[in-house]
Amino acid sequence: MSYFVVEEKSSDDKEVTTELQSFHSKSSAIEFILKKLNYSCVAINPVGFISLDGKIEYRIREILELRCCRYPNGSKESEGPVKDGLKEGLWRYYSRNGELDLEMRYKNGILNGLSTIFGRYRRKTGEGHYQDGRKVGVWRYWSDVDGEIIRREQYYFSD
Repeated sequence: MSYFVVEEKSSDDKEVTTELQSFHSKSSAIEFILKKLNYSCVAINPVGFISLDGKIEYRIREILELRCCRYPNGSKESEGPVKDGLKEGLWRYYSRNGELDLEMRYKNGILNGLSTIFGRYRRKTGEGHYQDGRKVGVWRYWSDVDGEIIRREQYYFSD
């Protein structure tokens, strides 16, 4: 069985792609995209759709396997798609008590794209981007108590 992911790419956002949703059928993925675009788009190609204003592109990718790892107690440790044996797309990591800890995006087994850290009650406590496995740009961290920004870190990437 194949697994399909819908990705959103903003034309004004340095090639950052965000995985929005995953589906078990391509037709469900197409319906999701059409709803996001209010059933109107400029272009349709074999892998994607473009918004009327040309600022957002939605793409559908096929992933052949979905993996789930578990702690010894049976609770979910991590889950995400795998392509050719490598992590691909959105992976979610959980604490031993089943709470979501991290969301990280991979491309060909390497961290790429938005990563989000969660605290208690699924409150976002950190967020930033990876490029080729390295932190890049501004990373922000929020208090788990009141949601206030407690620090910012700037990372630069060069070859």
